Amino acid sequence: MNTIPKTLAGCLIFFPLAFSTMAQTSSNIMVGVGLDLIKSDIIGFAEKVQTGFEANYFINRSFSVSGGFEIWSSNNNSLMLGLRWYPIQKLFVRFRGLIGQDDVGIGAGYAHVLNANWRLEGIADYYLDQRELGLRLGVAYVIRK
Repeated sequence: MNTIPKTLAGCLIFFPLAFSTMAQTSSNIMVGVGLDLIKSDIIGFAEKVQTGFEANYFINRSFSVSGGFEIWSSNNNSLMLGLRWYPIQKLFVRFRGLIGQDDVGIGAGYAHVLNANWRLEGIADYYLDQRELGLRLGVAYVIRK
């Protein structure tokens, strides 16, 4: 499955939504790390580990473009390109293309504000090609401009 056309299609779908709501300030950068707590294809405890590093650049208060790296214990590491849209301040929808894994993830999450710069995030991602659901917990730091 080719990830690039799916990533472009997702961008075209989510981009028009970017100018309607708010979450962060324009030009902020948010960096984060997350770990999948469970995934629907895991058979035993700690048999499969998935973690990700991500940076988001906020184009406006409700829309960010992201890039990062996913590390999977199955040795299928991948680059990640994606988008986030915040329909309301703490809730977001995301679309990610996993280059190297040849998959696309569509997800939703909640960002709990710890203080002015730190966020705790809970995210559910569905991977289209693998047909698997992953639940991720992460932490993010907002670099304010």
